[in-house]
Amino acid sequence: MKHRVHVCLILRLFVAGIILFGTQRSATAQNLGRGDSVSPLQPGHSSEAEAKERPADTKVRAADSFARLPLSFEANQGQADPEVKFLARGQGYTLFLTRRAEAVLVLQGAAKKEKSEPSADPPAVLRMKLAGATLNPEVAGLEELAGRVNYFVGKDPREWHTDVPTYARVNFSSVYPGIDLAYYGNRQQLEYDFIVSPHANPQKIAVSFEGAEAFSVDPNGDLVLTVNKKELRFRKPVVYQEIDGRRREVASTYMLKGKRSVGFEIAAYDPSRRLIIDPTLVYSTYLGGSMGSTGALSVVADSAGNSYITGYTYATDFPTTPGVFHTNPPSPCNGCAIASAAVFVTKLNPDGSAPVFSTYVGGSADNHVTRIAIDSADDVYITGYTDSSDFPTTPGAYQTVFLGKAEPPGLQSVYNAFVAELNPTGTALIYSTYLGSSNGTQASGIAVDGAGNAFVSGSTGDGFPTTPGAFQTAYRATNPFFNAFVSKLNPAGSALVYSTYLGGSGEAQSTGIAVDASGSAYVTGFSYSADFPTTIGAFDPVFPVKNQPDRAAFVSKLNANGSTLVYSTYLGGLCDDAAYGIGVDTQNNAYVAGTTCSINFPTTPGAFETVVPFGPTNTAFSSFVTKLNPSGSGLVYSTYLDGSKYSFTLGLALDSAGDAFVLGYTNSIDFPRTPNAMQPVPAAFGYTSFVSALNPAGSSLLYSSYFGDLTAAGYGIAVDSSANAYIVGPASSGFPTTPNAFQPTNPGAQNGWSSAFVTKFSGFQPPQ
Repeated sequence: MKHRVHVCLILRLFVAGIILFGTQRSATAQNLGRGDSVSPLQPGHSSEAEAKERPADTKVRAADSFARLPLSFEANQGQADPEVKFLARGQGYTLFLTRRAEAVLVLQGAAKKEKSEPSADPPAVLRMKLAGATLNPEVAGLEELAGRVNYFVGKDPREWHTDVPTYARVNFSSVYPGIDLAYYGNRQQLEYDFIVSPHANPQKIAVSFEGAEAFSVDPNGDLVLTVNKKELRFRKPVVYQEIDGRRREVASTYMLKGKRSVGFEIAAYDPSRRLIIDPTLVYSTYLGGSMGSTGALSVVADSAGNSYITGYTYATDFPTTPGVFHTNPPSPCNGCAIASAAVFVTKLNPDGSAPVFSTYVGGSADNHVTRIAIDSADDVYITGYTDSSDFPTTPGAYQTVFLGKAEPPGLQSVYNAFVAELNPTGTALIYSTYLGSSNGTQASGIAVDGAGNAFVSGSTGDGFPTTPGAFQTAYRATNPFFNAFVSKLNPAGSALVYSTYLGGSGEAQSTGIAVDASGSAYVTGFSYSADFPTTIGAFDPVFPVKNQPDRAAFVSKLNANGSTLVYSTYLGGLCDDAAYGIGVDTQNNAYVAGTTCSINFPTTPGAFETVVPFGPTNTAFSSFVTKLNPSGSGLVYSTYLDGSKYSFTLGLALDSAGDAFVLGYTNSIDFPRTPNAMQPVPAAFGYTSFVSALNPAGSSLLYSSYFGDLTAAGYGIAVDSSANAYIVGPASSGFPTTPNAFQPTNPGAQNGWSSAFVTKFSGFQPPQ
């Protein structure tokens, strides 16, 4: 059977100075029916300044890249002319897609500033047609959105149109022989792909424009049109594909075909390979209050595109929603010299414009949340550690009494871990329990299996509860060191299915946990101990030789009942190595990401970066990404990820294709970026966050970009089933946000506080 191949040409329309889309309508919408005129809206202006600044002012370009929101295409069910199949509307424009695959963009003229003015400018209309194309190609809306549109116009109910579906993508099949056309994009950009099947001829493609006063290709390769004195810019096509595991960009330019028509000149390419679509920004928002600092630390996402965020807040006015578990922060500790942090849990809707729910969780002393997870029913699980003796627990929970010790500021408290499950609406705790001993316990990772069992990992002192038959029931570290631990709680949170130490005589800390479909737990972290438990046949069962007493990363897999190590291996070299993120794919390959200063960290032939990037004579820290085979006996790939200076990894997430998304921060000005990077340059000085995506072979970057500025630090990353990526962290004022975001400005700025941020990217190529 022949494999159908996609060759995607990414073409972008940029309307300078116009905020293209307003609030998505999920209830009553303004009518634009047959023959209705478009109401005048505030106009935009031309991008003369932008033209002067490109390409030198990269900061302006980066900020412009952030100002994006997703398009929503309404199916035409009588609210527009019958020629129209789908339409999208917004502030300053209306877009119609006709049955002939024609795109009609109506740009609003300038509204009157004064009543005495004679008239407003008329709307401008740009028509994009496919010359020589199929007259009536098959059309379908794809990726249906949650929102619905209703029109209640006039007194006659027969003229009303209700429950109109909306879509993120519209596909026209066979507009030319073997070539499909898909429209999609965001609220500042209309994007469209020509999808070329094997043996089809892309030279047949010709796009003509009607309504443009000027038409040219600028020195940057952008197609520039002038319509009613407004500049419209089609970005230079970006085309690339993977060949033998390496990313290869395919050269492509616009080719003029007459005064008002263009085609595409494409260099030689392999038609049997997929191309990667440029990512775009769905939303970026602050999340915080005006009366204290807030920071997000962990994020997950469901299949509908909702994001679930957790972190800390000192804000007494953090935004909560009616009816949730706690709308007010916990009462402060009596006699505490400084304020204590509360935990927040917030669920944001898919376009980031509003919280579905938002609640405080915590006790009167200090509360530290570390990770969040959800199950198939959208119950929300959080874990962390606290020195609050009144942290909320539930009747029948495994441990309802705090066994630690809270100390005054300046002295070390003895924390207990906590595990809590919230219902899908955030209105109640299904269960909440402490987990720990009088010698201290801190949880750092949580995962949930299909039955609702919660797997928790972290670090603990002596006296931690273990279960009979567990792999390691005895504490082995020498005080004051910690051993790692792994515990599995039943779905009610009332008992331990199993609980085990994991460590040797030296320090061992777990930083993350993942679970596969069979219930096996994969744990990562770091250990200083040469007698950390490893298994025969594992990739590296012997503690690596070190230049000084440094850590080595470890990866361990426990069987479903926690009684045996399926495998356990060290991972490292001569210098300090630590892993901070872990994931497992459907084939039970384990992926870990972390930081190393080892010039001999194990890498694999053909990996993206096999040699230490900062040079063998310069000791610095670099990120690494490693993929272990299902038996833990070998590396599928292992690579460095950095430039010439320092890089630290904080998170890892996987998509369904086995692409690894990595989040961290760096002070390397030459950190590897891809040509489609949203932010190609770092902050002016110091450290800047980065986000990168590696292909399943670990041989090339699908995407890599700097992210944010000195005030923003990415701490958590997640990927949903549609390969949308979510990043969270703390940020001060100046972080770029998008129109219609829930909090487009930092609510704590006036009082000098930081807030959390939540950013969602879309457009990473899903599996074909």
